[in-house]
Amino acid sequence: MDFTTIPLDYITKGIFVVVVLALALLARRFIRFRQVPFLKPFRGVLIWGIAFLLILSNLGFNISSLLAAAGIGGIALALGMQSTLESFFSSLTLLTDKAFHVGDTIKIAGYDEGKVLKIGFRSTIVETANKRILIIPNKLLASGVIEKKKT
Repeated sequence: MDFTTIPLDYITKGIFVVVVLALALLARRFIRFRQVPFLKPFRGVLIWGIAFLLILSNLGFNISSLLAAAGIGGIALALGMQSTLESFFSSLTLLTDKAFHVGDTIKIAGYDEGKVLKIGFRSTIVETANKRILIIPNKLLASGVIEKKKT
């Protein structure tokens, strides 16, 4: 095959695709979600989605209509998942405020005192002193009074 007949535009686009894919692989490996652990599964989707859009844009496709359709779909999805999103943003508030961490002993108004086992996307799991497991929605934790015991 004679490489002199390949247009320079195709070569630069091919190099761009390889570079974007390499950066996506590196980003997926090195970006950590320590502060918000439940976003970790979405890390790959986010990185590969951005890489895919960059590649399509560089290959000459018009991605503005694709982004507009995704925005409209996102609005429809947000309206359908309103209570789940409320819990999601409540959990983000809990994590960014650092009100408590896994392993802390807390008491929530209306609930028994217990040790935090997991802070999840929708709820927090607390184990009481008598080994009962409480699954408390994060929206209740974000809007309620939390008493944190010193360890």
